[in-house]
Amino acid sequence: MRGKQGAVRHIGFKIFLFAFLIRFIYLNLLLQSPHFFPYGLAPAFFHSWAKEIMQGIHNNQPFVALPLYPYFLALLYKISNTNLYFVYFVQILLSSLNCSLIYLIAKRLFNPKVALVAGLIACFYGMFIFYSCIFVGVTLAIFLSLLGIFILTKDKELTIFSSLGAGLLLGLSCLVRSTNFLFFIFLSLYFLIRKEK
Repeated sequence: MRGKQGAVRHIGFKIFLFAFLIRFIYLNLLLQSPHFFPYGLAPAFFHSWAKEIMQGIHNNQPFVALPLYPYFLALLYKISNTNLYFVYFVQILLSSLNCSLIYLIAKRLFNPKVALVAGLIACFYGMFIFYSCIFVGVTLAIFLSLLGIFILTKDKELTIFSSLGAGLLLGLSCLVRSTNFLFFIFLSLYFLIRKEK
């Protein structure tokens, strides 16, 4: 049993490394293009908002967008002295972890072959790679969502702590992308049906 768990973790780690290598190459190619700097409406908006947060500039107006991602950016800016490469590097780490989480979740819900195919598709999926190096909250939202689902699928019987932890992560992901809320309604229905069975 321990040997099988070790093998699953080993494959999950290999998928992480493979996904990271692809994204790292993409990041360094992007470094040589003008698109490395925040461009477009949303990335430029989040970039300027994060800089304002980092500098302590606040107003009493309601948030014009969901606030978790700009605060996440501001934290990374504070740590790195507004180093854009560092922020992208953290995001490609999260994107690579997403591929491993997809593998592990699919392994629990289906079988090892399905999990391996799902993990490899996630490694090569162009939109995952693209969003890992752009200033929008997609990569962070996916990471929080997958981590919540990973906790929910860990045991046949959910404990109060795992339920609270998963609920917190899924709630945080909704503070990055509000559309996640619709998915979690259907996810809740799935777990209720599974509990009844």
